[in-house]
Amino acid sequence: MPAGFMGGSMRNLLITRPDIDVIKLKLQSTLTDQRYTHSVNVSETAVYLADKFDVNRYNALIAGLLHDCAKDIPDDIKLLSCKKYNIKIDKTMAQQPDLTHSFLGAKIAQKEYGINDGDILNAIRYHTTGRGKMSALEKIIYLADLIEPDRKPFKSLEKIRQLAYEDLDRAMLCSLRECMKYVKQRNFKLHELTNSAYEYIKEDAFDN
Repeated sequence: MPAGFMGGSMRNLLITRPDIDVIKLKLQSTLTDQRYTHSVNVSETAVYLADKFDVNRYNALIAGLLHDCAKDIPDDIKLLSCKKYNIKIDKTMAQQPDLTHSFLGAKIAQKEYGINDGDILNAIRYHTTGRGKMSALEKIIYLADLIEPDRKPFKSLEKIRQLAYEDLDRAMLCSLRECMKYVKQRNFKLHELTNSAYEYIKEDAFDN
């Protein structure tokens, strides 16, 4: 990755759609400073990866900015909002309410930010759990969330970061394995979508 890329401003991304500043201002008013900075970092990382893997950079920017738009909503309000928007709460999500933030975030991105592109909404919706047959943009947002420059260090972070700049599928496989280990170590329940993402990449993408 070019030195200094991550520290650059949004102006350096050469994306001039008029709604971006409006989205940023509204988003900043709903998130903590730390969460907003994270969202900007994810969007910049996503644009870099989008350029590298020939994915629409505007879609990467918007999905990166909005991926955590529901993250700072209290868990009880998340659950109520999911009911409001008819978002199905499965057993795993009910036990771990924070998992709802990505599904709720996709709905908020659509209803409150006017995002209607299906790929952007899916990238937001599945950036935490993953799923089988993820699009390139979905993989980019999933990975950008993990490898953005201010991400708190964790085991295999540098390996995943390096893989992400080389091969999205191998980076996904590595990150999903780490996710599965993390969930098991803490006696959480793995969401079935995460298992589906892992099995699809392992069996279909690499034909193992």
